[in-house]
Amino acid sequence: MKAVATEPVRTQPVFPTRRDESENDMFLDAWGNSKWGQGSVPERLKGAVVTAVAAGGVHNVVVKQDGTLDAWGHATGQDFAGVVPERLKGVAITSVSAGQAHTVVLKKEGTLDVWGDNGWGQGVLPERLKNVVATAVSASGIHCVVIKKDGTLDAWGNNLGDEPSGVVPERLKGVVVAGVRAGGEFNVVIKQDGTLDAWGKNSLGQGAVPERLKNVTVTAVACGGAHSVVIKKDGRLDAWGSNEYGQGQVPERLKNVTVTAVSAGESHNVVVKKDGTLDSWGDNQYGQGQVPEQLRKTQVVAIDAGSIHNIVITAI
Repeated sequence: MKAVATEPVRTQPVFPTRRDESENDMFLDAWGNSKWGQGSVPERLKGAVVTAVAAGGVHNVVVKQDGTLDAWGHATGQDFAGVVPERLKGVAITSVSAGQAHTVVLKKEGTLDVWGDNGWGQGVLPERLKNVVATAVSASGIHCVVIKKDGTLDAWGNNLGDEPSGVVPERLKGVVVAGVRAGGEFNVVIKQDGTLDAWGKNSLGQGAVPERLKNVTVTAVACGGAHSVVIKKDGRLDAWGSNEYGQGQVPERLKNVTVTAVSAGESHNVVVKKDGTLDSWGDNQYGQGQVPEQLRKTQVVAIDAGSIHNIVITAI
């Protein structure tokens, strides 16, 4: 997820409608704020098979079955984040992550590309990374962080503050990690032993690992605007950071539930439970913090939470 830079115009929540069931066994759905169309699926992609989804602040990007990209929505910047740049049309992509108004992708050969808003340098790939092979990417409001082929971290974008989110801290330079997620102005990493580290803005505790989790093994992490959610080794959830809408804690109904995937928006979270169905909580002013009735029993293949909307790949 991706930090909201400016408060969007309030619109009514957009809940998805059932797509025409075709020969494909998966389809896209979206809900939440749709001021720029990000909370719905464009006609050209209804019924299309996609392999990866990324939800940004006001746009979405998907990897289609043939490995190429599609995007929609709107964002300001040197390129529109909701439009695939000409240089990437027809290029095979293996991974994508969307920030507030920029997007970073991992091409088939492992090299990186990025486009969109560049107010903090987040929308242009640094020279040092132009021929570097990476294995994972994560974008947020004003920065990006990647795992290189050797397992170490690099980052760019925001470089302000005592421990800026767009700069790898000294203690983590050269350290091999297993995973990383970018939050609003902070990052959380999963180290090789499955334990956590974090850095960046810490005004609400988001840029540090809580004491209770310092020696706990986790398998997945999601970062929102100023909060994080993790899946522990036993499949249960934990959360910390900003809790204005309850997003920084686990709801009672989910405290003993096994989950397999999690994604965090600006102030809400979405999870896939062991049975393949969704749950969501947190800020719900645009409907993003609840699962629409027609999706409550649907099997989910992939999920990504944008700032105030969500996109999913579901199985018919």
